[in-house]
Amino acid sequence: MKKLKKRISIILILVISWLAFYSPFVQAHDIEELDPNGWITLPTLITSATTRVTISSNAGNYQFYYQIQFLTDTQFANIQNKITKAKEELADAKATLDERESEVEAAYATYEEELEKDPSSEATNQAREAYLKIYETYKTVLDEYNAKVKAENAEVQASIPSFVESNWKQANDGTVEIDYGDRSGQTHFTLWAKLVTNEGTDYDCNVYSTTVAGQPYVSMSETSLQLTVGGTYTLTATPGNTTQSVVWSSSNEEVVTVDQNGNVRAVKEGTATISAKLADDSAEGTCAITVRNAGSDNNNQDNQNNQTTNNTQTPQGNITIPSNQTQNVDQGNLVVNGSNRPTNISGNLDNTKAPGTIPQTGTDYVVLFIIAVFALVGWFAYRKYRKYNF
Repeated sequence: MKKLKKRISIILILVISWLAFYSPFVQAHDIEELDPNGWITLPTLITSATTRVTISSNAGNYQFYYQIQFLTDTQFANIQNKITKAKEELADAKATLDERESEVEAAYATYEEELEKDPSSEATNQAREAYLKIYETYKTVLDEYNAKVKAENAEVQASIPSFVESNWKQANDGTVEIDYGDRSGQTHFTLWAKLVTNEGTDYDCNVYSTTVAGQPYVSMSETSLQLTVGGTYTLTATPGNTTQSVVWSSSNEEVVTVDQNGNVRAVKEGTATISAKLADDSAEGTCAITVRNAGSDNNNQDNQNNQTTNNTQTPQGNITIPSNQTQNVDQGNLVVNGSNRPTNISGNLDNTKAPGTIPQTGTDYVVLFIIAVFALVGWFAYRKYRKYNF
């Protein structure tokens, strides 16, 4: 048993070690250097839904892919802080490098002067040695600066979300389309580019922030109306995310007309839809209108009154109440709350109350309870006295 436990422990340790080694871990990306050949030129600014990436002719035959990743304000601020820090760090190093470069240029100029006077003189040799010494110092500072640039770039890249392999979109002409969706206001995103050539695959990335106006829309003051023939109503249409005006129209001017101020007039009985559409047809708001004759409304009212006063018949058949409605039993009348009315009823019935006598349910529960008690007592008596053939 001990050997078995020991073997199980060893197997568990091996499994855990394997999972720890091969399990995926979070990283920005595993790209050593973005666009090492300099073939990809990303746009400096993006202010619209379409932009373009330029690919160098030196790339030869290629396939171009891109993807957009939107950033939260926190993500964008973090990236901006990294970029600001990197620029500050590199500014001091660049100042030192520029000083060394000036020293190299001055030393080389001195060497050239002495070389013109006498190539074999001691002064020429000394100028040459001084130039070479300063140049070696400059090379050391240059290497340190390049290493710092690479480190700072890596730190900035690490703060940028990595591309998602399944999200690449192909566009060999370099055209990039950005779907802002319902975003509006200040919007941040990354543009990832992938270039596949005969020499391999290169990547490039840049971070952008732009102001999005949002998709235009038209908000209507009413979405449905009921009018009588000859009636009027003024609709209001409010455009959003645009400075365009709206154009009013009716789907059936024989039923309803509308002017360019939203004034509606009912002409004859029927239905029609009033539309307020943006000038470029990019969005519209609608209102469905039903027109009735004035006499039709009175007749409908009379019919409703007749239904209310002529409820003398007792409902026949089954009454089905939706399970989510409240049932109130009061003096033999069943009240149905809401607009759901009972089904399968013959006789007159309005939307709120079914007249007539309906048996109350309290008596049924009492009878059932008494029957259940007698049945329980009988069962215990039978179990206890059955050996006496009771």
